[in-house]
Amino acid sequence: MCQRMQIGSRARCVRTLWARCAGRGASMKYEIRREANYCLLRLTGVILREDGPQPSEVIEAVASHMPADLVLDMSGATYIDSSGLEWLTEVRNAAVAGGGRMTVMHASPLCAEIIRLTRLDPLLGLAPEVPQHARIGQ
Repeated sequence: MCQRMQIGSRARCVRTLWARCAGRGASMKYEIRREANYCLLRLTGVILREDGPQPSEVIEAVASHMPADLVLDMSGATYIDSSGLEWLTEVRNAAVAGGGRMTVMHASPLCAEIIRLTRLDPLLGLAPEVPQHARIGQ
């Protein structure tokens, strides 16, 4: 399929193949939940800007919970590309503008590595993983 596409479509084709080859074909979905002292934003699927909700939609939903810290749970996210990183940065900037901060938790090894390689881990607040034996309630 991709071999017959135009050159301009090649990047999207490669990205789509990469995600599907790794078994990561699900579109991005999100869930927002207000906790005692923070707002939890849970992302699942492949984090691609064109494949999920617009940042403004999520920002509007999160804004009703501000000012509070935003905890981004990426345990269900399987892949992220540069457009997804841009998406996360926009959500983070809105949280900071609303008086909060953002922390990324439970990123898969692949997503965490991509965030680190782009050196966005300090900006996005990528939290180190807690070892399995140290988790409370497990």
